[in-house]
Amino acid sequence: MGYTHYLGHHTRFTDEQWDKLTTFTRAAIKATDIPIGDANGEGGKPEISDECIHFNGIGDDAYEDFYLSREPDNGCFCKTERKPYDVVVVAVLLYANEIARDSIATTSDGEIFGYGPDKWDERSSAMDLMNKVLNQ
Repeated sequence: MGYTHYLGHHTRFTDEQWDKLTTFTRAAIKATDIPIGDANGEGGKPEISDECIHFNGIGDDAYEDFYLSREPDNGCFCKTERKPYDVVVVAVLLYANEIARDSIATTSDGEIFGYGPDKWDERSSAMDLMNKVLNQ
C-alpha cells in the first residue's frame, strides 16, 4: 500500500501531444530543485524519449519509478509515498490531462484530480510548477 497516482490512456499520444508533454517534462525537471534521476532512483538521467517518460526521485527520496508510455496503457500507476518527486509526477499528469483530455484518465489516492476548493491544497505545489513552466 502507498500513496498512488493512476493513469490510463486508450489512444497513442499524437506527435503534437507527445512533443508538448516531453518538452514540458524536461522543463519541469529543470525548473525545480527536486532531485530527479533515473528509474532506479540513482543519479542517472531520467529517460524522456520518443517512446516514454521514465524517472524517479534519488536515493532516500526515491520510491517507485514513474513510467508513462506514448503507446496506449490502461494500467499505469506510480506510488510516490509523497516523496519530493511526487510534485513532478503530479505536474506531468496534470499537464497530460490538459493536453489529452479526451483520451486520458487520471486519478490519485489524494484525489488531486478532483474538483472544488477542498482539493486545491494537495495539488497546489504541482500546479505552481506547471504554471511556472508554462509561463516561462
